[in-house]
Amino acid sequence: MNINPPSSDKPATDRLLAPVQFLKGVGPERAALLERIGVRTISDLLFLFPRDYQDLTDFRPMNQLEEDKWISVCGRVEEVDFRIWPDTGRSMVGVLVMGQGGYVRAVWFNQLFMREKFRRGQRVVLTGRPKL
Repeated sequence: MNINPPSSDKPATDRLLAPVQFLKGVGPERAALLERIGVRTISDLLFLFPRDYQDLTDFRPMNQLEEDKWISVCGRVEEVDFRIWPDTGRSMVGVLVMGQGGYVRAVWFNQLFMREKFRRGQRVVLTGRPKL
């Protein structure tokens, strides 16, 4: 087993300053997109961090939800229903989930495909900002 790093003509710091387009899978088109957000070198890409993230680890019983705070719940699907308003063509899918502490209804507007994602008895994890 070889534990020595691969040899190179350039030191590692010089390689980090190489244009990002020469990374495998990047190429000139993607490099142009990356340049729009200020990424020009491999080093720039290495230190590109998300500006924000969502913490999805706050699991709560359903009777302890807080309005407009990102919260996750776990439960079992009890009911899936949908409605289409013929005059506007808009739709709504609703899923009733029973879990620790009660029930939660999740609603998706104009996302009719969501009704195919759920079935009665299915265990689910939902994350969102509840409206109480």
